[in-house]
Amino acid sequence: MIEREIRVLGNIAAYYGLGLIQQPNEPGNGPEDHGGEILAPDQEIGLLGEQVIFDREVEDARVLGLGPGAVEWVSQAAPQCPYDIKTVRRNGTGYADHYLEVKTTKAEGDPNVYISSGQLEFLKDHEMSSSVVIVRFNAQEQVTEIRDLNLHELLGEFDLVPIKYKLHRRG
Repeated sequence: MIEREIRVLGNIAAYYGLGLIQQPNEPGNGPEDHGGEILAPDQEIGLLGEQVIFDREVEDARVLGLGPGAVEWVSQAAPQCPYDIKTVRRNGTGYADHYLEVKTTKAEGDPNVYISSGQLEFLKDHEMSSSVVIVRFNAQEQVTEIRDLNLHELLGEFDLVPIKYKLHRRG
């Protein structure tokens, strides 16, 4: 838990140009300096995908005449939240909150991403104000594709394959 909090603070510091906390790829902060422990690749690439979409949404908010405060990177402070980024979309009367769950992959073909039952329920409950963003990177960690899918588009294109079941005592 502490490691995640340090990463969050490092990301905030890096975003605001504070340079207060070493990032994992900086000298003196690599796996050899921490007993061989490194972040799992899917966590690293997931964070990178969220960063790309967060930056995109901040720029979109700026174009709309809104400040960067109109966009929140929620998963940095609340990792169990069913969405990663709270942003805004223009509607008929102004602006409305919109929620993005970012899924990141390096896989070609099927995206090889997972969606939790809580995330799926959130998408159903907020069908008009939420979407899943699939960010695909190549081996050099360059973005090759970004797709925004609402729940209808997601379920129309992908099958949901159950891989876990919660045990509930009978009786």
